[in-house]
Amino acid sequence: MSSGAHLISELTDTDIFNNIKTMVRTAFIPFIVTAVLYGIIGIIINFSAENSVLSNSGMGNGMTFHIFADYYNLSLFTTIPAVIIIFFSLLKIDVKITMTISCLAGLVCAIFFQHIHTSELVKIIFLGFHPQDTELAKLMSGGGIISMIRASIIICISSCYSGMFKGTHFFEGMQRIMRRLSNRITAFGSVLTASVFASAIACNQTLAIMLTHQVCDDLIEDKNTFASYLEDTAVVVAPLMPWSIAVSIPLASIGAPATALLSAFFLYLIPLWDLLVNIVRHRTRK
Repeated sequence: MSSGAHLISELTDTDIFNNIKTMVRTAFIPFIVTAVLYGIIGIIINFSAENSVLSNSGMGNGMTFHIFADYYNLSLFTTIPAVIIIFFSLLKIDVKITMTISCLAGLVCAIFFQHIHTSELVKIIFLGFHPQDTELAKLMSGGGIISMIRASIIICISSCYSGMFKGTHFFEGMQRIMRRLSNRITAFGSVLTASVFASAIACNQTLAIMLTHQVCDDLIEDKNTFASYLEDTAVVVAPLMPWSIAVSIPLASIGAPATALLSAFFLYLIPLWDLLVNIVRHRTRK
């Protein structure tokens, strides 16, 4: 379902499902560490909140644990759109078909289980979802086709730069630097370095992936390995740049500050973990 995964699959001429298998392996340890860190933080925050409420009013549990259950009519039927995504993906059904059927299932669930009127649903599709509950609005407000037009135009225009850079051989000097750097910090380290620069100058994830691919295209002979490197660098590094669409839109939609990126453990644990693994392997071979 990921547009980034499909883009890398096309750029490297690799199979997306094989790439996903590799991503599961390289992201497993960072995922476990991230889950543990979030678990610890959650316990600390809940404990602090409960103590604060107890000391101020004598009442326990100051956190709103049931905000979604209070607003939505949750049942097994509401998982149908997500189940369709997973099931169709396992069957390797075309992503366009998968998304279309899942969206239609979501509309049906919204009408029959959430009891949203058809006219209101059409409004949500185009203008986004804006619940009256202020607490829920902090988490779920936003979206809609209209809100994505500006981002889509930016992506389309900025992607043109990739072809311009390639046609003018703009990155030849940087490619030589990356080749020399790969001998010191491994090929993965070079791809990671290139992805940081590409993400810093690009305003979206798509262009960051394309530029990183252009700069490092001749570093790794194996296409599957190169696809894995791109997934573990450009895809997760781009959202760490506050000005990137990949993070600025989500933060703006819930009114969160850019400092929220400090808690995006998964995004920077993946490249750091893979860099460590590749350096250890490189030294072992020597």
